[in-house]
Amino acid sequence: MNSFTFTVFMQVLFGKDLQHFATHQIDYINGSNQIEKLPFREFFVLLTKELAYGWVHPITLTLPILNEYNLVNPFKRNMKNIKAMRTTLKEITDKCKDEGSIYYKLTQDKNNKEDDIFEDIIGFMIAGTETSSHAIGSAIYFLKKNPNCLAKLLEEFESNGF
Repeated sequence: MNSFTFTVFMQVLFGKDLQHFATHQIDYINGSNQIEKLPFREFFVLLTKELAYGWVHPITLTLPILNEYNLVNPFKRNMKNIKAMRTTLKEITDKCKDEGSIYYKLTQDKNNKEDDIFEDIIGFMIAGTETSSHAIGSAIYFLKKNPNCLAKLLEEFESNGF
């Protein structure tokens, strides 16, 4: 489900220019400090997990200054991966010209700074993907548990041309 919602959100954010993300590979520094070439989606998912782990890492809890200044791994590695993602996102989004996409509309407003746009896009990708996946998964679960509601919903879809 998460892959589906990620694709939907990317489509909304970047419109017809989504193919730039599908083909682009990013150098990801993994937990063994080895570099792997990953597609954008996989890179983004792994980086998000690493950043979440960093918030509860024992070093963060005992010596937060090491995290704050990215002095040791995994924090130093995460910062390198964030920089790689930011550079790649900039390269890709510079090619995005779909006037119907959210990204394009954000860039056309001269009051928006590039860094703010970047942070908003990342927020949309993280928050929107996770919450939407959870909501859709929950809805499917409860519809399966209540066959009468599912039948009613399917009838409603059919009567409206779906």
